[in-house]
Amino acid sequence: MRIQDRHILPKFRDGWSYLYVDHCRIDREAQAVAIHDAKGKAPVPCATLCLLMLGPGTSISHAAVSTLADSGCLIFWCGEEGVRLYA
Repeated sequence: MRIQDRHILPKFRDGWSYLYVDHCRIDREAQAVAIHDAKGKAPVPCATLCLLMLGPGTSISHAAVSTLADSGCLIFWCGEEGVRLYA
């Protein structure tokens, strides 16, 4: 369910500050997202995440973006190790 009143947005201090990922695939899994890489799968509870930084080699599904947006999580694409911001 999307937030209707923008005055009740979750506070940044109420969750993890950020998560940086690269060279992986991100999909929706239940009410969370899952990060798939060569080592396996790691579920991420997006309700506790404030910012997801996507590094080089990362792909993300539309369903995962929708789930993150519904949770109030910001997403941006950046360079290696979060050096440059692209979007």
